[in-house]
Amino acid sequence: VMDEVGSERAVVVGNSEGGNMCVLFAATYPDRTEALVTIGIYVKRVWSPDYPWAPTPEARQEWLDLLAEGWGGTVDLSVLAPSVAHDEAFASWWARYLRMSAGPQAAVALGRMNTQIDVRAVLPTIRVPTLVLHTVGDLDVNIEEARYIAAHIPNAKLVELPGTDHIPWTSGMDALLDEVEAFVTGERPRVEPDRVLATVLFTDIV
Repeated sequence: VMDEVGSERAVVVGNSEGGNMCVLFAATYPDRTEALVTIGIYVKRVWSPDYPWAPTPEARQEWLDLLAEGWGGTVDLSVLAPSVAHDEAFASWWARYLRMSAGPQAAVALGRMNTQIDVRAVLPTIRVPTLVLHTVGDLDVNIEEARYIAAHIPNAKLVELPGTDHIPWTSGMDALLDEVEAFVTGERPRVEPDRVLATVLFTDIV
């Protein structure tokens, strides 16, 4: 895609399992990567003694069963975006979004593939500027995973954002984008004032 549009270098940004693809891209093509930004990502999806924050195999299987049984409804919304889980309009949109994105069998197949992800060994090989963003109360991917990632990518910057949502665009998006802009440009975005000074003139007409 970059070749087709004539882009020599790009800032690659990835959320959740999409961040794993960005990690691999940055490690494989550092000459094409201006910077790497990860948002709520993990680098391993099954528990192990040296990565204890990931779900156990049993918990992961329960999640796959949930996908198979409940796909097309509001699957996992209370975990992925608790801030909007009780918003009926958003829940309806979320269910429709899932139905349009994949069928139940495809969703389970994708979930099984995600379960096999393990890119821990790639982290120390990354040599591009890296920003690791993560909400501290993320119920899907533990904040400790972000701390692990930032500790294993040379010179990575970790920013812990307030909130509980794993989905980045349901809450706190302005703060997240401000961090990305500051990291990429080196300058904090200008805060526009939300107050103005106004003069009101009262007159009596006789």
